[in-house]
Amino acid sequence: MSAFAAGMGIGRAAATELVERLEDLELVRRSHAAADRRVVVVTLSPDAEREARTILQRRRRDLERTLDRFPDVPPEIFAEFVSTLVERLREE
Repeated sequence: MSAFAAGMGIGRAAATELVERLEDLELVRRSHAAADRRVVVVTLSPDAEREARTILQRRRRDLERTLDRFPDVPPEIFAEFVSTLVERLREE
């Protein structure tokens, strides 16, 4: 749960509440790690996983179409631009 909270940029209490809501909607499942029962493992439900894959495929296609419009931009320059953009967005 701590890793989830950190990845989402929220506190543990907010992460727990979010996971509870997602669990109520049957989008995620909670279980305990076999090696350490204190560790809570959150996984997508099969339906949520299918939907996530569909969304990611659609976004990947959209990104590829967008990148095809800029064939003359060297990949390293584009990567630097995207990295800078993400960094600035995080700052805000």
